[in-house]
Amino acid sequence: VLALTLTLALALTLTLTPTPTLTLTLTLIPSTSERRDTMARAIYVFCAVLLSAVDLAAPLSAPNPSPKSGGSSPLKILELSGNLPTQPLLVTTAKAISKGVYGLMVSELAPQSKDGAYVRPADPFRTIAKDFTPTAATPGTMLLYGGNPCPWCHRVDLALAARRVPASVVRRVVLEDNPIKASRGGWCFADDRPDPLFGARDLREVYDKLQPGFVGRCTAPLGVDLRKKQPISNESNDLMKYVNSLDVGAYVDDAGVAWEVELRPKELEAEIGAWAEKLYGGLNNGVYRCGFATTQAAYDTASAAVAATLDEVEEQLSKTRYLCGDKVTEADIRLFPTVMRYDGAYSTIFKCGFRRIATLPNVSAWMRDIYQNFGRDTIDIEDAVASYYKWMIPLNPSAIIPRAPDLNLEAPHGRGRPKPNPSPNPSPNPNPSS
Repeated sequence: VLALTLTLALALTLTLTPTPTLTLTLTLIPSTSERRDTMARAIYVFCAVLLSAVDLAAPLSAPNPSPKSGGSSPLKILELSGNLPTQPLLVTTAKAISKGVYGLMVSELAPQSKDGAYVRPADPFRTIAKDFTPTAATPGTMLLYGGNPCPWCHRVDLALAARRVPASVVRRVVLEDNPIKASRGGWCFADDRPDPLFGARDLREVYDKLQPGFVGRCTAPLGVDLRKKQPISNESNDLMKYVNSLDVGAYVDDAGVAWEVELRPKELEAEIGAWAEKLYGGLNNGVYRCGFATTQAAYDTASAAVAATLDEVEEQLSKTRYLCGDKVTEADIRLFPTVMRYDGAYSTIFKCGFRRIATLPNVSAWMRDIYQNFGRDTIDIEDAVASYYKWMIPLNPSAIIPRAPDLNLEAPHGRGRPKPNPSPNPSPNPNPSS
């Protein structure tokens, strides 16, 4: 009782005093009102102090451990409690508080349904500028804001790389993932990669310039019409369609083969659409539904979908080189970012270890195929994986980054040579971007 009282008093004191912990908490937990924000801070600090102050089953190591016990806890509550039933009370109390705070933290980080399932918010800039018609003949048509850790940004970068879109057509700005520097959300501008459009400090300021007084999630990717300084879309599906609509002509590879990549050929639209729906619900968003679930039932439903989707992908790739046949399509672009991050991040921090890409031979070889053909320069995988462990504080309070698995990305994939789309009268693109 004394420990709980002191902890509560300390938590309330810290809540009213500016500290680095509270600054980080405020940054990572955007609230819908000041009242909820204050409550979240108080409970979060209360739980953090409580868990560091009391002894649970395994005591923390002390600088000068007792020769008999081998270690001691900071307050020595269990050692001094004698025969009183202290441990069950402490464990039960800490577990209840920790679970309650975890639910609050996750629901603030990731909106929840009533049954504890993660519900991805809508994108505020989904309405596209109707008169925006990108073309390779108009240099600097679109400015694309994106960040390396984000799988949705990665989709758009992959589409650009697969079609070899020149940087003169779509200009990219690589954001820094740092919720301490950012005023809302996690995206800001690094000193060596400033905002070329507004000189903004973070993505929130870009949103505010595009729509003054904007209230909502400041997400990436974000496409902006450079000519009018108007938002195009912050939905990766829309941006992939724009990339695919660009008339960039064909390019010639090192073997002298002319390529003209079409990510969404008309004859495969239905099949690509079916894969898009399946991959989003079962895998792309499915891993997030596992990680952000706050009830066992919600997790069980999400994890079953992830396992089933991976099994279906493995089966399909045992029959065809790519998801829709012998050519790369938008379906492959949608799958690759999740597969790349799966073993290093999702299997652990999102509790998806029931499957491993390394144990799926066809998916593993397909991943290396995509990576070696055009995906190599679209991601820094170590940085992407580390971001999940550094900044998803509710899921990894210690911020310890585990040792990453070796994806063996440069090993031969053994899946044959890509087949270029027929390109009559090719007009090679002399400046492909990678």
